Amino acid sequence: MVDILILALVVAVLVYQLRRVLGERNGAEPMPGADPFTAPAVRPSPAASPLERAMGAKPVQAEVLPDGVPPSDEPLSINQGLQQIKEYDSEFDERAFMQGARAAFEMIVKAYARGDLETLKNLLAPKLYDRFAEDAKARAQKDQTMETTLYKLSSATITAARMIGFEAEVAVEFVSEQTSVIRDGAGTIIAGDPAAHEEIRDTWVFRRDTRGSDPSWHLTDTRE
Repeated sequence: MVDILILALVVAVLVYQLRRVLGERNGAEPMPGADPFTAPAVRPSPAASPLERAMGAKPVQAEVLPDGVPPSDEPLSINQGLQQIKEYDSEFDERAFMQGARAAFEMIVKAYARGDLETLKNLLAPKLYDRFAEDAKARAQKDQTMETTLYKLSSATITAARMIGFEAEVAVEFVSEQTSVIRDGAGTIIAGDPAAHEEIRDTWVFRRDTRGSDPSWHLTDTRE
């Protein structure tokens, strides 16, 4: 009888210690066998854009803050994606990310117009860099130059976020006011209007490997 009581006491102590170390399931954790890198499936609404459908996010309906970050208390799938990124990168902060994204937008737009491939190579993913470099080299071969003036970056808003394996991916819509012209070797304008201030809406997709020590994000795709 004493042996049984001692055994029961040992079992009780072991169970208590396991719960302290592992914690108790509260229904929110993924079930065994579930893919921890896949965001919860979200059925896009009919109005979702191709990018939003591809990234599994709903169109943002809620009001956003001036820096483009949706209110954290809104039940949006985008916030679930941001939270998923934070689970793999505890230092990720969407406000700091947006500051970097806005700076990168201006640098990339200006570098692309100048044909500054060195700057682009540091900011773009290899495949996108190859596309940009090809365009810049084609202009140079035709003795053409591109002049882009970025008057104002009106807004920058996160439209989707998710983890793909260990890589974090965030899509940002930029609304800017620009003027862009292309001149031939003699300086004659062959495309664009220097007097026209055009509103441009672009969605850029940034990605970063959360396993690496490099905190840099790279642009992987651009869509108007």
